[in-house]
Amino acid sequence: MVGTGSGPLDVVIVYGFDSTNNATPPFYRVDKIFWMVQEKMLRNAVGSRPGRLGYVHFWRPNTYTSDMKVVDSGDVEGRGYRTSPIWKRPSCEKKMASGMSEAQKLIGDTRDAVIVFFSDGLVHMGDYFDGAEDFKAQVPVHTFTLGGDGYNQSLRTIAANSAGGTFNPVPVPEHPRESAAFSGLLDNILTNSGEDMPPPREEVSNIGLVTLDAPKYSRDDVGLTEETLTVGLELKATTFAAAREGLDLVAVLDVSTSMEDKMARLKKAMKFVIMKLTDKDRLSIVTFSDQGRVLTNLRSMTPAAQAELGAIVDGLKEGGNTNITDGLEKGLGVIAGRKYKDGDRTPNVFLMSDGEQNRGGDAGQVKLPDEVAVYTFGFGSGADHALLGKIAKKSAGGTFSSCPDGSNLSSPFAKLVGGLTTIVAQNVQLTLKSVPKEVASMDVASGIDYDMKTTQVDDKNEKKITIFFGTLFSGESRKVIVKFALNARNPKDIKGKKKRYDAIIAVAQHKYTAQMEEKKQAAENITIRRTSKPSPGLSADSAELQAEEVRQQVAVAVPQARELSDAGDLVGARYKLQDSLNALENVALDSRDRENMVRVLRDELLKLIKLMANEQDYKTLGRPYALAVESSHGRQRAAGKGEEEKDDQPVYLYDTARMKTCSKQAKDFEENKIDRVPSAADDDKEELDANPYAKDAAPIAMHLDNAIKALQALRKILVPSA
Repeated sequence: MVGTGSGPLDVVIVYGFDSTNNATPPFYRVDKIFWMVQEKMLRNAVGSRPGRLGYVHFWRPNTYTSDMKVVDSGDVEGRGYRTSPIWKRPSCEKKMASGMSEAQKLIGDTRDAVIVFFSDGLVHMGDYFDGAEDFKAQVPVHTFTLGGDGYNQSLRTIAANSAGGTFNPVPVPEHPRESAAFSGLLDNILTNSGEDMPPPREEVSNIGLVTLDAPKYSRDDVGLTEETLTVGLELKATTFAAAREGLDLVAVLDVSTSMEDKMARLKKAMKFVIMKLTDKDRLSIVTFSDQGRVLTNLRSMTPAAQAELGAIVDGLKEGGNTNITDGLEKGLGVIAGRKYKDGDRTPNVFLMSDGEQNRGGDAGQVKLPDEVAVYTFGFGSGADHALLGKIAKKSAGGTFSSCPDGSNLSSPFAKLVGGLTTIVAQNVQLTLKSVPKEVASMDVASGIDYDMKTTQVDDKNEKKITIFFGTLFSGESRKVIVKFALNARNPKDIKGKKKRYDAIIAVAQHKYTAQMEEKKQAAENITIRRTSKPSPGLSADSAELQAEEVRQQVAVAVPQARELSDAGDLVGARYKLQDSLNALENVALDSRDRENMVRVLRDELLKLIKLMANEQDYKTLGRPYALAVESSHGRQRAAGKGEEEKDDQPVYLYDTARMKTCSKQAKDFEENKIDRVPSAADDDKEELDANPYAKDAAPIAMHLDNAIKALQALRKILVPSA
């Protein structure tokens, strides 16, 4: 942590390279950073006493200049540091440890300070770097390279010897002001409360946290002629939520003038989030209006931190324009600048806005890191729902939630926090590999909104498809429909009088990361009986497969209808939705799950058809509702649609048990039925008390499943099918 958080932050910038004058490229680059820091310190000090900014600059040979004073808005880059003395060149000792001792003298006894050190990697050993690795600063020292890497190990050691410093191996960009990522790193460093170290990782078994169900086939067997076959695959996450990863969450909140009548609801929702998180979770708060502002770095949600962040939320005030771009970039900067980012922590962003961007560039063009999920919330009819939906869709597994006028934020926030505090696996992937002898083509049906990589080996006619699902919450699943076109087989090549055999048409394999370890599961064969006399009709699984195909049809139809509506073709949009509505009539309602699914899909389609009746209804309510529905179905993850939860029947298809619990708690909190929100740890304990064997269920189930598969394989060897 930087200091105690009780006073303004002091900063010393060390120009850690030798120079004969101030007209060198490294000097100009660091000088630009100096003024960036000054501007950020002034902005962070709005309404409070500003800190001091100082510098230590080296000259060749073995001389330096330094100064430090309170930042002043009268100091601007064009005029320079007004009260600085003429550049004096007192001699410095060879063992002054790259200016660390001088920087520490400028800071004095305060612990609310940081040293930011820049090197071009070309400083001669025996001069300014001599003794650097032995110097132990009393405040964090953040070291940067300007491109050269000759003394990176020394930079690492300088940072490591300080109280919470970091070495940043990526070179400082040539134009620092134009780099959102670098600006975010500086914001991270200059945040007065600093980044908290997460608690030690709990040892929990990571075996069997994600399993692949037995494939479901549209037919029990197929002929030896050219055939088509539909296969359903489903990845399932364990329901044992206590096996979860640590959460790093950055809440990026709109505090522009238009939030005036919504601020109380925003504060209520954020207090729910703060109380729900535990010391295993870290939360950062970023706000934006004219500019983005990092109010607090990632803090472990101890009781003390919860009180501190709760006070920060209480103090939020609306005012200014809507600069979503700067807010998002500041939030991503917090993620990019994490010192503690071990593989068992998941980076996520909440982005909430109630208006259209009228300051800054296009937030839809902000580059999103591959591993960061951005969950967006459109608050009220004035929000730029299309932009927020686009940002969520670009991210790794994020969703868009609609919060209509008059609704609260607590419910959609609670739903997602209920999921994020139960992430049991990261980097979840499913790979399918076709068998050329049997398969002419293999394709994954549309309707899933995840990155997919397809590799075709032309000379072998072999196809490999990998789907990247990102994270899985406890109790979540991901369903995939695979379409096969099978080659004809010559009966003469089939041994045995009955002319039948079990054909391996593809191999499926999944893997995931949990507790900092990649778990690659055993490959599983997708096998279908091929025979000269195939059974008539469909398999027992066909009804379930058909239901999933219809759901995926809806997942494709909703964005198509939205695009038609955006283009002004509301009639065409309604016809598109009506086709999907008609398809629901063909789904067999012989199970409770399918009844619930059809009910939810029908309600969604009917509501969309109604909201696409005229342009006004579509723009205010239809578009955000459509975006939320398509986001939820595409990701197979719950997203807020602005509808009230019902106890007697489901409103959302993808809610997990924990999401339902958190939604109920949020409702009680909004209605002031409870003052204290149970934490995620409380929820874990309640679930474990109800099922003490839950923590062992995943590995036991996986071992049993493997044993059953081994027996089945042995049976096929001992009792051949033909």
